[in-house]
Amino acid sequence: MRHPSTGTSIAFLGNSPPALESQWALFSIDGGVPYNSSYMDPSPQSSRQWYQSPTLPDAKHNITITHMARTSVDFVVITADQNTPLSGETLIVDDTDPSMTYEGDWTQNKSLFNSVGPPIGVPFQNSTHQTASVNASAIFQFSGMCPFSL
Repeated sequence: MRHPSTGTSIAFLGNSPPALESQWALFSIDGGVPYNSSYMDPSPQSSRQWYQSPTLPDAKHNITITHMARTSVDFVVITADQNTPLSGETLIVDDTDPSMTYEGDWTQNKSLFNSVGPPIGVPFQNSTHQTASVNASAIFQFSGMCPFSL
């Protein structure tokens, strides 16, 4: 499960949780002290970038994300490192890419955004993954930057 390039940052995009669910998640990079990050998305929930890592050195990293109550993962955006032939490019990895693995109770939504009330659109490549389970995890690995866990 290796992606062929390196990167210096990673962002997660998808649907924010419903207004009555937690509007923050807990992030830890490389086993460091976890910190809170808010989705900053008032009702109704919407499709958005819900996390952007700080700039990271060109190395392997672990990003652990917890407390994601009903947040959908649509795709991941990676900023290519200057030491790769893709320097200056942006890489997009869909939630259904084989490099993404899901463990625990995840639901794949194959049509409109997972939303309360009227749907708000079609996700990238027509699907998202979502969990409400505390014990669920997702793993994405690529060389030079970021194996991560949700």
